[in-house]
Amino acid sequence: MKLFIIISLFFISNSYAKYIAFGTFVPYFQKEQVNNNGDTKFFELNPYIGIGNNLSLAGSTYFVPEIGYIYMMSSEEEIREEIINLNYHFANPLSSHFILRYGLTTYWWRISGKGGRKRLRNGSGYTNFRLPNKTQTSYITSLMIGLESFINNEKSIRFDFNTMDSISSETRTYNYLLTVNLYL
Repeated sequence: MKLFIIISLFFISNSYAKYIAFGTFVPYFQKEQVNNNGDTKFFELNPYIGIGNNLSLAGSTYFVPEIGYIYMMSSEEEIREEIINLNYHFANPLSSHFILRYGLTTYWWRISGKGGRKRLRNGSGYTNFRLPNKTQTSYITSLMIGLESFINNEKSIRFDFNTMDSISSETRTYNYLLTVNLYL
């Protein structure tokens, strides 16, 4: 949490944010199995809050840095997952109501637990899976493309689609972020 505060202060130029984002984060979209029928994840609620700024570059291109915090409600019992993400996005207006967003997102994905094992179905049988007994952090950078649609001058709805491990088709995964942005 301290890292979140420090980086937030760094990205807020002139001592104020240009917008605050509230929404949900959906990891492993259409990749993670969600039931015994083999259905894969389409949507879930994992609260997201972020703050960002719009910095004008050349022409109609903007640099839109954002830092966010995600609490993973979908974690297993006795496991805590949280993510701090840093967006290095660029934006170009498509019209007066739509903005194309693209760039990179870096995730600090923290998983912590008290240890032990959990028995889960694995195909036609069961397998014991180890639970973490300390905090583990993974650092992941993904490619992002998104669209932001303005409701009015103070509010927008945004959809960011991220590709993790874009080089390997076997390990490639997708996630998305759906937010409401409130411009200050």
